[in-house]
Amino acid sequence: MFTALAGIMVVGTAVAAFSAETVSGRPEAARTLMSRVSIPRAARGEFLASISVHMATWMLAGLFMGLVPTIVRDLLGLHSGLLNGATAFIEPAAAAVAGLFLGRLTTRRTVFVGGAGVLLGTAVIEAGVATGMLSLLWVGGIIGGVGFGASFSGAIRTIAPLVQPHQRAGLFASIYLVAYLSFGVPAIIAGLLIAPVGLQGTVLGYGVAVLVAATVGLVAQYRVNARN
Repeated sequence: MFTALAGIMVVGTAVAAFSAETVSGRPEAARTLMSRVSIPRAARGEFLASISVHMATWMLAGLFMGLVPTIVRDLLGLHSGLLNGATAFIEPAAAAVAGLFLGRLTTRRTVFVGGAGVLLGTAVIEAGVATGMLSLLWVGGIIGGVGFGASFSGAIRTIAPLVQPHQRAGLFASIYLVAYLSFGVPAIIAGLLIAPVGLQGTVLGYGVAVLVAATVGLVAQYRVNARN
């Protein structure tokens, strides 16, 4: 696994090194390497409206990639590393494909489609956990992955044009701060709750939290769209 990741990083580094720069250079280049989180005024409304969307999508990713191998092993009684890896692969793979093929939709519609996908996918995953059916986990992972790719890419496409090129680094840092906190913190909490609550109860409760966040995100997007 780590060999494959290292190979992918080498390829990605080479692609980045030989890609054309998209913005003009600025003096004091070393200073620009300092990390900075910022939300320019022009993007604050859209950023606030997208917080719950990012929370839902990345919480779902944390559920699928963090807990699904344990679900497959302990709840479904299937002891196969290959099966675990394939199951965990489904959701991010669907997200990557969705991000590529839904680019023709308007940004807001992409977010709406993504939010609906996260809602439906999470519900199907919950049903798979409750009934012990691996097929439902796979279907839910595909639907939720499409929702992840659509909603996250749509939210990025919505907010990026609102700021100047030199402001995007700080804005994207803010977006990924929300994203990675949503990805990591709930999964850690869920891991701590497995012992006292049980795996199935923890996963079902986690799914409810994702459903709530996705619903709040869709409502926020609807309100912003109505104002515009």
